[in-house]
Amino acid sequence: MAKTVFIFTVSFPYSSGQENSFLQNEITELCKSFDKIIIIPLQVNDEKQILNSKVDIETSFATHNKAKRTIKALKCLYNISIFKLLMLELFTNPKIIFNYKKMKILLNNLIDTNYKFLWINNYFKNNLTENALAYSYWFTSTTTALCLSKKNYPKLKVITRAHGIDLYKIQNSYYPFRKYALKYIDMVILVSLAAKEYLSNEYSEYKNKFVLHRLGVLNHSKTNSLNNSKGFNIVSCSSIIPVKRIDLMANGILDFAKKNKNTNIFWHHFGDGYLLNAISKLLEMAPANLKYTQYGHVNNDKVLEFYSSNPVNVFITTSLSEGGCPVSIQEAYSFGIPSIGTAVGGIPEIIDNENGVLLSENPNVEEISNALSLFCNDSVSVEEKRKASKKKYNDFFNAEKNFREFVDTISDLLSVRATN
Repeated sequence: MAKTVFIFTVSFPYSSGQENSFLQNEITELCKSFDKIIIIPLQVNDEKQILNSKVDIETSFATHNKAKRTIKALKCLYNISIFKLLMLELFTNPKIIFNYKKMKILLNNLIDTNYKFLWINNYFKNNLTENALAYSYWFTSTTTALCLSKKNYPKLKVITRAHGIDLYKIQNSYYPFRKYALKYIDMVILVSLAAKEYLSNEYSEYKNKFVLHRLGVLNHSKTNSLNNSKGFNIVSCSSIIPVKRIDLMANGILDFAKKNKNTNIFWHHFGDGYLLNAISKLLEMAPANLKYTQYGHVNNDKVLEFYSSNPVNVFITTSLSEGGCPVSIQEAYSFGIPSIGTAVGGIPEIIDNENGVLLSENPNVEEISNALSLFCNDSVSVEEKRKASKKKYNDFFNAEKNFREFVDTISDLLSVRATN
């Protein structure tokens, strides 16, 4: 029996960001196991990725008349399924009523879920095939709407990925209707062991539905060549925003440079953000042996090209939180570049003493400076770390291998149903 998968995205294939980095590779593997793939983005623009001929794109989810969307939103409480969903959430969490911020999140999410639920129901009337899987790339109101739709389409299998921003309850965050979605969903795909353990602790009654499938990056079949005659090269890649703590990183690198005045140090940063000027000002006090290059926001290919043609001693991140195993570290490892990173989120799953240096969750300047020194003073240890980095990539973060295993898992969901 032919297999169909409906993939609900934020903007892929019209995006150049995180979704594009992973979904392009997923699509390649999905095409090997599914007969038809329909991508349904929430946002569209004029630039679209080139896809396999098996792939169709449904844009009406994004382009539906906004006026009609607003009218439908106002009528949401007349939808009995949506009304029951609201009552269930308030019964389960009655204290929400007295929390203005959470009530606002709840009502906005309810309106969003209702609009998506109505669209999905109407779309599936004419387009749902017998052996179909609905796949939400993010654990959002789209996931809830798909789970609601299972009442009308009981044979439909529903899965979602959960990354970080759509998973962890941090800074008083609130995800409405999560228990409802988990009750009716068939599978939740987590991108790190830390994420799986977190969700299992939060919702232990549904832990059998939680499956670990890491993301990954392509094998570039090339190892970064180290050339110490070109100085000591540090690379970082992130937005310049508070959670990334680039100021802490900068102070650590400044301290390292001051302690190694006979070494020419080059810090290359990819990414920008509203704290850029503050970082630039901080680096005005840099010693003569430290040169900082700010590349701004660039396409992912530019970073990979840099790794391919420039010697890099170490990659560094000082993030305050992470949802999974950062793709930036995965990319560095794919070239055999060791990393320094904080022990947050899924980072301890990718960085260890063999392939880099795992900092504490909240390192000070000296800890960062000392970690950098390890890559400057012991050439034998550094070479071993570079080999271990490449091995870590091959064992855990090879995109072709990881996405193949992921596709096998979700394809089996339909196979199980077909035999029942």
